[in-house]
Amino acid sequence: DKYINMLEYKAYDYSGGKPVQVPMPDMGARLEGLRTAIYEAVAETSDELFEKYFSGEEFTPEEILTGLAIGVKSGDICPVFCGIQQTGDAVPMMVDILLKIMPSVADGKYITTDGKEHNFDASGDDACNVHGINFKIVKADKNKMTVKFCHPQTYGLDCINDGDMLAF
Repeated sequence: DKYINMLEYKAYDYSGGKPVQVPMPDMGARLEGLRTAIYEAVAETSDELFEKYFSGEEFTPEEILTGLAIGVKSGDICPVFCGIQQTGDAVPMMVDILLKIMPSVADGKYITTDGKEHNFDASGDDACNVHGINFKIVKADKNKMTVKFCHPQTYGLDCINDGDMLAF
């Protein structure tokens, strides 16, 4: 029931259904190592942040978010989040951060894995929505997987068909 927001470097307890800040857990050097990895990734997103980090200065929260947004847009940073969909634990924290660092269709451009920049022809939807499909793996063996959609608005959605190849 405890989650760590590595950007704020704060821990939260969700056992009562709402986040309550608690002392950081003692996890040895692991948390500091994760924080260092985030800071180094942010530092690599601009010359200004690089110089600031390697001169020993701390990043402001805004600089961390800006660096993450730059890195996510370029494909150099891939954020990882965890939470519990069924209870909502840490989900608002994740959505809040995603809205601050993920590129928007309103930006009008995207970069493919080969490094080329492209313009969106049309958003196909309003640029403010966050979209995704959430499903639970009910059963899996070597060549077959059964999934259950977890959100009522996705029930009956035809997005995975028999014979489709999935990679994890």
